[in-house]
Amino acid sequence: MKPAQTIGIVILSAGIVPFSAAALIGSFVSNAARPHEPLHAFLEIAGACMAIAVAMLLGLRLQRGPSAYLVWPMAALLCMGVLDTLHGSSEPGPSWAWLRELSTLFGGLLFAMVWLPPSQAAGLRLFRPAIIAVLIAVLSGLCVLFFPAALPAAWTPHGYTLLAKLVNTIGGAGFLLAATYFLQSYQRSAGFNDLVFAAHCLLFGATAFAVWFSNVWQLGWWLWHFFRLLAYIIIVTAAYRFVRQMQHTIEEYNRELEKSVEHRTLELAAKNTLLAAEIQERQQIELALRQSDARLHQVNEALEARVTERTAELREMVTQLDSFSYSLVHDLRAPLRAMNAFAKILDEEYRPRLDDRAARYLSRIGSAAARMDHLIQDVLSYTRVTRDEVKIEEVDLHSLLNDIIHQYPDLEEHAPRIVVDCASTIVHGNTAFLTQTFSNLLRNAVKFVPPGTLPRVRVWSENGEDCIRICVRDNGIGIPADKHAQIFGVFQRLHGEDAYPGTGIGLAIVKRSIERMKGRIRVESELGQGSAFWVELPRHEKAPV
Repeated sequence: MKPAQTIGIVILSAGIVPFSAAALIGSFVSNAARPHEPLHAFLEIAGACMAIAVAMLLGLRLQRGPSAYLVWPMAALLCMGVLDTLHGSSEPGPSWAWLRELSTLFGGLLFAMVWLPPSQAAGLRLFRPAIIAVLIAVLSGLCVLFFPAALPAAWTPHGYTLLAKLVNTIGGAGFLLAATYFLQSYQRSAGFNDLVFAAHCLLFGATAFAVWFSNVWQLGWWLWHFFRLLAYIIIVTAAYRFVRQMQHTIEEYNRELEKSVEHRTLELAAKNTLLAAEIQERQQIELALRQSDARLHQVNEALEARVTERTAELREMVTQLDSFSYSLVHDLRAPLRAMNAFAKILDEEYRPRLDDRAARYLSRIGSAAARMDHLIQDVLSYTRVTRDEVKIEEVDLHSLLNDIIHQYPDLEEHAPRIVVDCASTIVHGNTAFLTQTFSNLLRNAVKFVPPGTLPRVRVWSENGEDCIRICVRDNGIGIPADKHAQIFGVFQRLHGEDAYPGTGIGLAIVKRSIERMKGRIRVESELGQGSAFWVELPRHEKAPV
C-alpha cells in the first residue's frame, strides 16, 4: 500500500471517525448521565500505566543517543501518565475534572514540540526541557489536587464550561500539529513508529475537541474515554515493537560475540606457539640491550650537559629580549607624547584659522595618539606582569574589591549595582596583580552590556577542595562558546572599536597575572546571557612563576 493511502486510512480511522462518532452521539443520543466511577478509574489508570511504561522505554532508547524525535513524546507521555493517574485516583469534583484537562493540555503542547528544529533542540540539551516540563506538570497537578476551592468550574449541567473547552482545544491543537509532523515523516521514510505516533495524536486530538459535544458521565463522554484508552493501546504496540527490535539486536550481538571469541581463541593458540620462540629471541636481545645501555648512558650524560648549557643560553636570550621589548615600548611614549602635545598646541592656537576638514584631521590625530598611548600603557602593564617579582601575601578580598570600585570613576558610578559578597575571604596572592585582575574584570563587566541596559555585577567567593574560587558574574552581551579561549590572547578583540573601545590586552594581563600566582581562570558564558569569570587561587602560598 502506498504511503499516501496509508495516511488517508489513519486520518479517517483515528481522526475523522472518532471525532464524528463522539460528536454525533453527544449531540443526538440521549444525554442521560451514566456514572460508574470504578470503570472510569480503571480506564484512566490503565491508560496512565501504559503511558508511563512507554515513556520509560523511550527513555531507554534515548540512552543510545539523544533525539528530539523521541524526547518530546517521552516527556508528553510521562506528564499525561502522572496527571491521568492523579485524575483516576481522585473523587469527582473540580480537581478531578481539571486534572484531566491539564493532562490533555500538557500532552498536546509537549507532543507539538517535535516541530522544533533539531539544532535548537540540541541547544536545549534535550533532557533538560523534558525534565522541566514534567516537574511543571506534576506541580500543577498537585496544586489542582490540594487547592480545589481556588479552581473555576469545569462543567455545568449543560456541558463543559468555556474555559475547560478552550484548554482542551489548545491541547487538541497541539496533538493535531504533532500528528501532522509524524504523518509527514512517515510520507518521507515510511517508518512504523511515525504511523503509530500519528494515530495516537489523532485520537487524542479528536477526543480533545469532542468535549464541545458532551458532558460528564454521558454516553459521548464515555465514548471518547474509550478512544483515549485505544490511543494508549496503539502506542503500546510501538513499544512492543521496540522491545522486539532490542531483543533481536541483543541476539545478533551475542552471535557476533561468539564468533569473535572463537576466532580470537584460534589466534591466541597460534600466537602462543610463536611466543616461545620470541622469548628465546628476546633473551638474546636483552643481552644486546644491556650492552647498548652502557653506551647510551655515556651519550645521555653528554646530552644533558649540552641541554643545560643551551637552556642557560635561552634564558639569557629571553631576558635580553624581554628587557628590549620593555625599553622599546617605554621609549615609544616619548615621541607619542610630543605628537599629542603639538596636536593640542595646533588645536588651541590655530583653531580659528583651520577649516572644518583640517580641524577634523587634527581631532583624528589626537584620538589616534590617545588610543596609541592607551595601547602602549597596556603593553607596559603586560610586560610588568611578566617581569615583576611576585610576592605572595594574605589579602583581604572584600576590602580590595571595595577599594577598586571606588578608585575607578567608571566603576564608582555603577557601585550601587555591583554586589560584593566576599566577607571574611582571605586569599593568598599579590596585591598589585589582584588589583590589576579584578579591576579589568569589573570594568569589562560594566562596559560590555547591550545598549540601554544598566550593568549589574555580582562578585562572590566559595571554598574549593584545594583553592578559593572567586566569580565575577555580569548581565552583559555574553561570549560565544567558540571564543572562550580566544579572549585571553594578546590583542584579541571580538568587537569593533566603535562599539566597545579597548586594546584587547586586558584579559591577557588578567590570565598572566593569575598564572604568576599559581592560579587559574576560566569563563562560563553564552551569547546574550551574560558572563561569569571564575578565578581560582591556591588555598596556601606557593612559589610564584
